[in-house]
Amino acid sequence: MTFIPANFFGTDVGAIYHVGYVVENLNEAMGQFSDAIGVRFMDHFVTARYRDAGNSIVTVELHTSFSLQGPTHIELIEAMPGSIWDIGSGPGLHHIGLWTDDVPAEAERLARAGLPAVASGVGSGDESSGGYFSYHSNPQGSLVELVDISKQQGMRDWIGASGASA
Repeated sequence: MTFIPANFFGTDVGAIYHVGYVVENLNEAMGQFSDAIGVRFMDHFVTARYRDAGNSIVTVELHTSFSLQGPTHIELIEAMPGSIWDIGSGPGLHHIGLWTDDVPAEAERLARAGLPAVASGVGSGDESSGGYFSYHSNPQGSLVELVDISKQQGMRDWIGASGASA
């Protein structure tokens, strides 16, 4: 198994580094989480490209945010109809994010364990190349997201630049 322990902020919490929610209104959701549990968020816009379960390439512009406090972060994603980030079944926990040093190998292992890929990231310039993430269906509910460990330092830098304490 190639899951990476997330020593992201100095505490070994296993490979889980975030839980993700798809929400109707990102600003309202950030405010609700901040009021309820005292976390602060940094939001941004990102272009995501993935191959869906039907083998089509999907490109979407997302408005997302990450809690600044960790080591297990809260990710909020504003719903994008017709994508893997659709809120069609209603609000709730969308996915659990895990670091791995080998997304394709772990994706295969999850598929053999009954969690097939429903979205697999593709390279920014080459649709045949693998991306840094994949989402997997889970018979127990929310999706499982694999994220390449190579993205960890960039995330650490991004959160650190916001003034959050590690």
